[in-house]
Amino acid sequence: MTTNGESAADRYAARVDIVLAQRTRLRGPQPPGDKRAGCPTDHPLVKADPLRRLDPNLAIIASYIEADEGSARGVTLNNHGEN
Repeated sequence: MTTNGESAADRYAARVDIVLAQRTRLRGPQPPGDKRAGCPTDHPLVKADPLRRLDPNLAIIASYIEADEGSARGVTLNNHGEN
């Protein structure tokens, strides 16, 4: 608890509410439903392929990743997609 009686969780929730209010004010309300609900399960927007060959842009990004950082979030970039 803080000195004014709020917990850290209360302060965090208040900050999230402020961000959501700002986003709504700037962009309008959130559209209803899930935008990707109609996509098949193998659609590129809903499925990541960690073993795919890297396009030139991703290869440049991958070149900045150290070998011991390459498996962050389940995506392995150690071989840069060269299978």
